[in-house]
Amino acid sequence: LLQRLVEVAKTSNLALMDVVSLATVMHGWVRAGRPEKADQWMQQLHSWQETEGDSYLGELVPNQVLYSTVLSGWAKVGNTQRVMQILEWQLQSFQSGNVEAKADTITFNCVLDALAKSDDSSAPEEAERLIETMEHYAATLEWPCAPDRHTWSILLSCYSKHQPKNVEGRFASLQQVGRPLSLVAYNTMLNAYAKMRNIDAAVGLLKEMESSTAISPDVISYNSVLSGYSRSKDEDAPYHAEELFRHMKQQGIAPTDYSYGSLMQCWSKARDPDAPYRVEQILREMRDDPNVEVNGICFTAVLKAWLNKARYFRDRTALDRAMRLFEQMVTSNSKSLKPTAATFRTMMYGIVGSPVGSKKELLESLVPAMKRCG
Repeated sequence: LLQRLVEVAKTSNLALMDVVSLATVMHGWVRAGRPEKADQWMQQLHSWQETEGDSYLGELVPNQVLYSTVLSGWAKVGNTQRVMQILEWQLQSFQSGNVEAKADTITFNCVLDALAKSDDSSAPEEAERLIETMEHYAATLEWPCAPDRHTWSILLSCYSKHQPKNVEGRFASLQQVGRPLSLVAYNTMLNAYAKMRNIDAAVGLLKEMESSTAISPDVISYNSVLSGYSRSKDEDAPYHAEELFRHMKQQGIAPTDYSYGSLMQCWSKARDPDAPYRVEQILREMRDDPNVEVNGICFTAVLKAWLNKARYFRDRTALDRAMRLFEQMVTSNSKSLKPTAATFRTMMYGIVGSPVGSKKELLESLVPAMKRCG
């Protein structure tokens, strides 16, 4: 339809097109996952301006809305290179006299987000340069593109993925200069600490958030620290994790599947003869919680706890408990409780480390179950 409008406008020398018409078509292509089609319309618009003039284009010129539409489309499909090219194209258009091509904070943040999700190891440096551009245009040309809370959150996410060793320093520098940091930024830092197994730093930051009047931790905050405990090699990690789990509930924050799972993972690795019973108790609590759903990952944590007890304490009874639970998972009618690849790996590793002599027989007994579960 829009192409037909163009042809009518050409033959009648009437300005039948407007930015709403073109933006609607381009947005439709983006929603359909075809950003290249929206890109083609943008290129066509530039071509018309250069070759046809504005006799039938009316007031239609490449503006912020159109550039942002194409840019976000490429960002959604992960083409970071084209995202960067579209932004550069927009900036050049402004420099050439198109005052409608001003980029705003949302546009720049979209580009930053694409960089953060890319596989480019130099993404943090690119992001820093882009933020300098934002600050320059906002200060010298009064563009509505000053960095906001979301900008700094994306930057930290970029460091967390590509240069995790540098994210702590960048977070500290942003705090020092008084940059407005959102809850997302703090959670990004907590998650980075968890991945680096720096549980002391994670707990310290969480306490800072709890005592702050400007920001309060949410369930993602607590889950990040629980995840850190599940990765920790500290023998006391399960006890600290459970204390945090109870504290979170006391604060009125409802645990999620991930909360329960992280706590169960903590106990499943513990060199404590009572660990399997603690994991089973947590599983019972989870079953009684109407807001969460028990799945195969939870049962795998119970399996791991019994298998580790068999391994650490040379306990054949613990191995038998694990084998019975595994059989229950295999024969369950619930798809969510069926063994996964991780379940089978847990079983094989546990059997190999168990105190029994007939390891080969037990391992071979897993084969029919694997076939049955696909």
